[in-house]
Amino acid sequence: MLGMLTGEFVRLSEQRLSGNRKALYMALAAVAFTLVGILWDLSFPINKKLWTSSFVCVVAGYSLGMFALFYWTIDVKGYKGWVLPFQVIGLNSITIYMAQRIVDFKGDLRFLFSAVWPRRCRRRWHRSSPARAICSSAGSSSISSIKSGFS
Repeated sequence: MLGMLTGEFVRLSEQRLSGNRKALYMALAAVAFTLVGILWDLSFPINKKLWTSSFVCVVAGYSLGMFALFYWTIDVKGYKGWVLPFQVIGLNSITIYMAQRIVDFKGDLRFLFSAVWPRRCRRRWHRSSPARAICSSAGSSSISSIKSGFS
């Protein structure tokens, strides 16, 4: 429902409200939602599994903040040259969602980075944090910097 209301707000004509003002109001609403959710957490914990009201407020704040940033950057300022990968993913979202069931992306990453990934880290990387701790101490600084991108 909040997304639908945001969409209706964005559709307001430019004569009523400029793009800069829309982005500013959305950013202020994002801060307000986030603060309400964080304050509400003191008495009603943020819990994703139960979809508590505090969780909804915090997530709405984060989402609206990101939307305001992208709206201002792409639609208001006109920086559109870098958005093609996101357009492809957005237009094929169901395919992208289902692809993880068909394609072994973790195996592909292991294959692509096997030359720089320490051997003892390849098997147990995803299982536990102690394995990550063991692997993070192994190898040279270039290997450590590559692994830090995976954690």
